[in-house]
Amino acid sequence: MQIFNRVPGRRLFVFANSWGVEWGYDGFGKLPYDYFDRYVFECWDAIVKPKELRNFRSKNLAKRGSQSWSGLDEQGRKVYGFEIGDPTTDERHGWAFAIEREGRLEVEELFVRHDFRGLGIGRWLAERIAELARIKAVPVAVWVSFADSKRESEKTYPMLLAIARILGVRFQKSPVNWAAYYATSDGDGSDTPIEPSEFPARPRSPFNVIAAAALALSSFEPHLNGSANGRAPIVVQATNQDTEVTIGSAEWDAMTERRANLIVKKSKQSLSADELAEFQRLQRMTHLSLEKAYPRPRLTEEERAIIERALEHSHNDTP
Repeated sequence: MQIFNRVPGRRLFVFANSWGVEWGYDGFGKLPYDYFDRYVFECWDAIVKPKELRNFRSKNLAKRGSQSWSGLDEQGRKVYGFEIGDPTTDERHGWAFAIEREGRLEVEELFVRHDFRGLGIGRWLAERIAELARIKAVPVAVWVSFADSKRESEKTYPMLLAIARILGVRFQKSPVNWAAYYATSDGDGSDTPIEPSEFPARPRSPFNVIAAAALALSSFEPHLNGSANGRAPIVVQATNQDTEVTIGSAEWDAMTERRANLIVKKSKQSLSADELAEFQRLQRMTHLSLEKAYPRPRLTEEERAIIERALEHSHNDTP
């Protein structure tokens, strides 16, 4: 989720989602400050374009589809990245980011996409970080999010331990409330993570409440014709064959699961004509059901102006 601007008078953030232009208002929605304060535990400042890093440099590495890059952030700190993927499709399979901070090389993220795990990509990324630390002659520090803790992701726990061994780090008690684990090559520690005494609270709303909140906060308004990027908002028109489904019912759950399966297949390969027709029908029924159960509020003039500016910003950043 990328936050573009805020609406101070109504204590709302305007944000861009990654679910496509059919969601919300051309892919944009709103998030209340109170929800943010209560549930957000970690945020990232996205660098949309490489040129936003000063002294940006990149080069291809020996391993097919791999590259490294570096640059200076807004505070003059050196940032490093390693990526690997399919050079024919420009699809990334795994990546790792690290930053020089307080005389250490801090690993901010090391991630391998689910479909490409077990192929040695995680090991390759960890080896690149370890090699960089040796060249720079600095210790390594690793922050591990709660999402990657043993409690939340037991299946990936062995991978975490393997990466820690490659990096030569040992675990200490996390000194911050936004990371479950902390490990460093500087000083003593444990071979296994030290579990935090508390885990952050998380929203425990049922799916229908989450869906309703997402729709209500999105403020999608078909009457707003035309936008800063020249596209008109997408209006989902129901047909006589489409009927609303009771949210939370067994029929709703089955429809949602089928829709999700079609979305996954659509992202990996093309749908047949029949599947595409079915997907479009399920899309219409989903919107129809949510619209009837949870009518969305209208945008204020200020909010509409902010979203229009965000759309213009998004359009200008498109390569």
